[in-house]
Amino acid sequence: MAPDPGPPGRGRFFGDDLLDEIRARTDIVAVIGEYVPLKRRGANYVGLCPFHPEKTPSFTVSPDKQMFYCFGCQTGGNVFTFLMKREGLSFTEAVEHLAGRAGVALPEPDVGRGSAAERAAAERRRRERELLHRVMDFAARFYQRALVKSPEGERARRYLRRRGVRPESVETFRLGYSPPAWDALLKALKAKGVEEAVLERAGLVRRGRDGYYDLFRDRLMFTICDHRGRPIGFGARALDDGEEPKYLNSPDTPLFSKGRALYGLHLAAPAIRRGGRALVVEGYMDVIACHEFGFDYAVASMGTAFTPDQARSLRRLTDTVITAFDTDSAGTQATLKGLEVLSAAGCRVKVAEIPDGKDPDDCLRSGRAGSRAEAAGGSGSRDGRAAFARAVEEAVPLVEYRFRLAVRRNDPSTVEGRVRVAAEILPVLAAIESPLERGEYLREFAGRLDVSEEALRAELARWVKAQAGARRRGGLRDTIRRSRDNRESLEIMARAGNGGGGRQPAAVVKAERILLACMMTSARGMSLVLEELTLAAEWCREVGLFGPAGEEVAAAADGAGDLGGWVLGWFSDPGHRRVAEVLLGLWASREKGCGEWPPDPAGVVDALEGGEGAETVGRVVFEVRALSEEPAVEQAVRDCVGVVKEHRLNSRIEELHRRISELEQQVSELGDEEAGADGAERARLQSILFELIREQIDLERHTDGGTGHWEVPGD
Repeated sequence: MAPDPGPPGRGRFFGDDLLDEIRARTDIVAVIGEYVPLKRRGANYVGLCPFHPEKTPSFTVSPDKQMFYCFGCQTGGNVFTFLMKREGLSFTEAVEHLAGRAGVALPEPDVGRGSAAERAAAERRRRERELLHRVMDFAARFYQRALVKSPEGERARRYLRRRGVRPESVETFRLGYSPPAWDALLKALKAKGVEEAVLERAGLVRRGRDGYYDLFRDRLMFTICDHRGRPIGFGARALDDGEEPKYLNSPDTPLFSKGRALYGLHLAAPAIRRGGRALVVEGYMDVIACHEFGFDYAVASMGTAFTPDQARSLRRLTDTVITAFDTDSAGTQATLKGLEVLSAAGCRVKVAEIPDGKDPDDCLRSGRAGSRAEAAGGSGSRDGRAAFARAVEEAVPLVEYRFRLAVRRNDPSTVEGRVRVAAEILPVLAAIESPLERGEYLREFAGRLDVSEEALRAELARWVKAQAGARRRGGLRDTIRRSRDNRESLEIMARAGNGGGGRQPAAVVKAERILLACMMTSARGMSLVLEELTLAAEWCREVGLFGPAGEEVAAAADGAGDLGGWVLGWFSDPGHRRVAEVLLGLWASREKGCGEWPPDPAGVVDALEGGEGAETVGRVVFEVRALSEEPAVEQAVRDCVGVVKEHRLNSRIEELHRRISELEQQVSELGDEEAGADGAERARLQSILFELIREQIDLERHTDGGTGHWEVPGD
């Protein structure tokens, strides 16, 4: 019986049939052809890749498979993932966009298969959102007219001139002005037949004792838009310096959430995709100034603490993010919070330190040449732009920034100051995954602090050991069991087998990909992979290959009868593992009488929601030659399982060698009597190492350890 990791479910919000219908009614060649000139070549279409520069076409679109793939940069997927990558959309947004294009009505999330009452309620919510979009667009145009044409708007126009904002920016960013009357917008919308309750849900009015009144009055208005450029909220700045609050944002509504929206993202997205990096600043005026002076990849979090949702929005567009906040105490804290959230989302984060502690707007519009007004006309601020550009180009990684910050806070000329600096950077160093990178930073920081590298390394080891002890006291087994739905146990199991993570050898990556191809090609191939990997997992446990962390996972998996966990744990690449998980779910449904095999590759990509693994499916479909003959499938599976077993074994042996060396050093430093426990542990590990080396010799004798005759073009 195959493992059953749970229902596959293609898409959190949309059913399988609905996604299939949207794809069936969408011509993938026509959609991609709007972005890339395509030429027919046989059954497929080819063109220049939109995701990397090239002169010879390597980008292929298959209308039969409903997939695309680039043989140059290995980007691939289906029509949903194409829009996600090209336009920076979420999976839900891509589905909504294509559904509208195809004329397919979408249910409200999670109720497409509900009762008639639930579907009716969902339809009411959908219509309300459409109405709110129209209302917000009317409000934005109302505020824009008030800024440009009304006598009261002169105050806001004068303020913008003083700040150096160019007239074209007023139009591009849809800046506006809210009149001082208590009901100016309310009256205008009521005249259009919009009910007051709708305006309240849109966040435009409030209800008081005497009725409804405008939320925004006598303020400069910044229109906040969604990814399609539709107004969803507003930021409003007071025009009198003493008025509080200085900034007032729209409340959370069905359209708007301060924790999800990024100011200027709809304008910055093309430049972010084109340049491969995003610039994050703090305020509305910072974004406008950046775009005016050529930094059109800038966005802002509207003064709120950076959130995971905002970080994910950026990560869909790029993995490189530069922050440029002011350097006062509030800016420093905002920078650190933003760095932590962005790093957790998988972004490579750098920090630009602006000269003289200025914010981007002040820096860009300053300089020897003259005033903000001159800057607006293009005659000034050349020095300011150059200084800001230099700060962006010289932005430093998080580790370096944290070190500099620690040095500023403490006096490194004193012993106490150096100790405090070291204490602040230890968690930062410990968080670096690459041992080589960690070692380089450790060596450099020791030199700059004028402390012994060995002493700093020992402090780091003690800190890591203390943290590990705290985690053990928290109960690793309980943590693993609680996180099984999040696949954390699979991550631990994979790390336990590959020596702690890092880039895998090309042969292992290739072997995993061929195993996925066998799983997707035929029912026989899927059965063989499940059988061979389950047997290999049992072999791992018999020879003690998992290590301590892996044994905890093994115990948790055994307790739950989770054979799927054993299979998934063999895939060290996160994208490969995610694809395998989806395939296991589809296979389990097939065994219950739901679905056929092999699965539709485009449907597999749907299940991944365009996330990790989508490109893997494209590469498997387009690059791995079909394994249709049963003997070929059997040989491919056994060869590839042999490769991953050998890698797992070699990694564990290397890990034991490192650990034994560390223990030998500790025994040498402490002496035999004081290091009794360490000495016993060393002896135990040496015994395990001896057995594993014997197993390694035996494995090499029985396998050729190769995948060379299974062709994967491009490897």
